[in-house]
Amino acid sequence: MAALARSLVKRFSAVVVAPTYRLAPEYPFPTGINDGWDAVAWIAENAEVLEADPNQGFLVGGISAGGNITNVITHLALDHGLQPPITGNWLSVPGVRLAPKYADKLPQKYRERLLSRAQEAVIDSCTLPPGMVKLINRSNKRDEDSELASPLIWSTEMGHKEMRRTYFQVCGADTGRDEALVYDDMLKNEGVETRLDLYPGLPHAFWHSLKDLPESKRWLQDTLDGFAWLLKR
Repeated sequence: MAALARSLVKRFSAVVVAPTYRLAPEYPFPTGINDGWDAVAWIAENAEVLEADPNQGFLVGGISAGGNITNVITHLALDHGLQPPITGNWLSVPGVRLAPKYADKLPQKYRERLLSRAQEAVIDSCTLPPGMVKLINRSNKRDEDSELASPLIWSTEMGHKEMRRTYFQVCGADTGRDEALVYDDMLKNEGVETRLDLYPGLPHAFWHSLKDLPESKRWLQDTLDGFAWLLKR
């Protein structure tokens, strides 16, 4: 994330904090989410120490698992009244799965759109192959029924209401594609401002492994433009 962090500093004269989190298998679910929440709460409390002004924008974002952690953190921030408030989300190929115990709460019009995790051509990915997915799942020991794992339906009374403006990046050949597209639709229906860049036919987080593709170079520019939109600049 260092190269992107430097680009954000140059473009926006922003203070960028790039925390990490403890990893499985030594630290399985939900350690990473708890670490992310603790980090954001600390940043909010210590903005002055960081010489940052959250009143000009307080954005949280991440790629893949980091995108899911971002999504959970922003829901928690709303539920707990975090101050200063988060103002925007960057969800890049996020894992916003549906928790099985909430499946019957998802409207039928959305359920019938969740196809990507069963599409063979999408599952056989060069950047996130099935063997790697199995290893991640076995190591992380994620509780699939936990809202912290899959906040497509957030079970608190607030739900997705008052969610912050959200910038999505979605890959067309990604197993998590359809959950992200459905979630974008759900936020729009709650009156949340969203922006979405779609990369047709490309696999999960392709810009890391396939750096020479023209789309990989475009991804960086899209990301910077997306942050400009989140900051209303």
